[in-house]
Amino acid sequence: MIRKSITFILLLSLSTLSAYSNTTTDNYRKLLNKSKIVAANHESALNQAYVQKADSLLQLNPSKQNLIAAEQVVFDICFSLHQQDNHHDVISYISYCQPILKEIIPDEKEAYSIYINILDQYGVAYQNIGLASQGMNIFFKALALAEYKNLKSETTVLYNNIAATYAEQHQYAKADSIYTKAIRINEELKDKEKLFVNYNNLSVLASKQNDHNKALEYAFLAIHQLKARKDSSMIMLMLRNISGIYLHKGERKLALQYLQEVKSYQEKHNEHRYLMNTYNMMAEIYVQQEDSFLYYLKKTLKVAHQNNSITDNTGILFRLSSFYEKKKDYAQANFYLKQYANIRDSILASDKQTQVDNLLNMYLEEQQQHTKIEQIQQEQTKTIRLMRIISVISVMIILFGFIYGILKLRKERKNYFNKVRRHLRKRQDMLSGQRDRIMSLIDEIEKKNELLNLNEKKRTVLSLQAIRSQEFIMVLIEELKQLLLELNPRDNNTKKHIRDIISRLNQMSNDSTQKEFIDSFENIYQKFYDTLSAKYPNLTIRELRLCALIHIGLSNKEIADITFREIRSVEAARNRLRKKLALSQNEDLSKFLMQF
Repeated sequence: MIRKSITFILLLSLSTLSAYSNTTTDNYRKLLNKSKIVAANHESALNQAYVQKADSLLQLNPSKQNLIAAEQVVFDICFSLHQQDNHHDVISYISYCQPILKEIIPDEKEAYSIYINILDQYGVAYQNIGLASQGMNIFFKALALAEYKNLKSETTVLYNNIAATYAEQHQYAKADSIYTKAIRINEELKDKEKLFVNYNNLSVLASKQNDHNKALEYAFLAIHQLKARKDSSMIMLMLRNISGIYLHKGERKLALQYLQEVKSYQEKHNEHRYLMNTYNMMAEIYVQQEDSFLYYLKKTLKVAHQNNSITDNTGILFRLSSFYEKKKDYAQANFYLKQYANIRDSILASDKQTQVDNLLNMYLEEQQQHTKIEQIQQEQTKTIRLMRIISVISVMIILFGFIYGILKLRKERKNYFNKVRRHLRKRQDMLSGQRDRIMSLIDEIEKKNELLNLNEKKRTVLSLQAIRSQEFIMVLIEELKQLLLELNPRDNNTKKHIRDIISRLNQMSNDSTQKEFIDSFENIYQKFYDTLSAKYPNLTIRELRLCALIHIGLSNKEIADITFREIRSVEAARNRLRKKLALSQNEDLSKFLMQF
């Protein structure tokens, strides 16, 4: 039953995973198909390359790497549209893609980096159509994600865009603080390109606040991040900015010195897109010199026509009209003023139409996004409902299996315990019989041990008596030898008789008696002699024998009988022994010796 339940749960899990996999595949294909349509609607070699890339990815499964590749296609198309000033298309495209990307984005730093860059393009597009607040909201959402994922490079880009928005809103303190944060990170990353952008933006920010010294400081720091050969054109643009700062400071000579270098470089390299502003600034420097002012203003207008810059034309035409009006050349003033008015009216009409188109596009985009979000929410609701049903069923099956397992386990435990009890009863009965037999054997062994100890004790006593007899024989032999010396040398018979007696006494003597005593004693009390001698090396052999007799529990009378001595002599020997052992009169000598 449990196996069937587990199998069912696994099947449900597999079906859920399959549903999730199908959803990912569908979203992957939707993203790429939308990318193909958007890229195809903007004919360019680059966009056609994106169509081919999307086509190739559609032939592949949505693996982690392919999902990241699809995400990169979205960013590349957004960037291309942004370069072409198709900001509404960027907003519409990302509005469609963002909910899908949130569902399928792999949990990889690379994937989140691309996703944050897409959000950055999203915010920039809103700013470019004049909706700065929406752009800021997107920037801050992207920033929170970048900081959470510890994507430092992406964080600095977002800091830069947020600070630029604050600067446009004249919140200069906030802008300065955020630019400084970006600089700290870019210095840590040693990213000179981003540091150039940061310092340049700070220079512009300081100029807006008329802090020209700080503006110059930041401008030179920005130039310091560039390479002379590789970034020569950008260095010239920075020198033009520095010239502008000096001009605002009233230092026209320094401004002219830098600007002439810039003008020469841009004319030499035909950088017409930059020359218009350079000529315009030259006119500003020569504003007090009518001929030079007019010369550079007309050169500015000429370059503006070449660049087809209608917006810039209006400002130049108005300045020319004002110049001729001051000179009272009203015909020329009217000529330029009419051109200015025509272009301005055209721009205003275009701006109004653009605003209407912007509002309409915004409405349509919001409707599309709302519809897309509703579809995704419905799909999510279905998925959540399915997951809940699967979870409830899984929990019920697990709970049923758990209860069934507990009941089965209880039954098995009961049977096991009954079996164990029966086995224990048998073991108890068997052990009870064995215990009775063991107790009987113990009693028998104890009786034998008592008899053995008694025999050993008797043997020890006999050994001691033998030693005493040997000592007596040795004394007797010595006395007989002394008697031989005292006899008359001529009394040969008596001498011979005494020598025979000494010979028989020597035969009776046994030198191994002492060893027999030690062996007999150590069989009963192991290592007694060695231990006692080690602790009290000053004990004599007689004192060791006395210790042995006391150790085995003999009384003074019994010791006197064995050693053929008087009781008082034994008591005196015991007192001498007590002193050698450093025992007081209150200590029991027998108990003390029992420790060894």
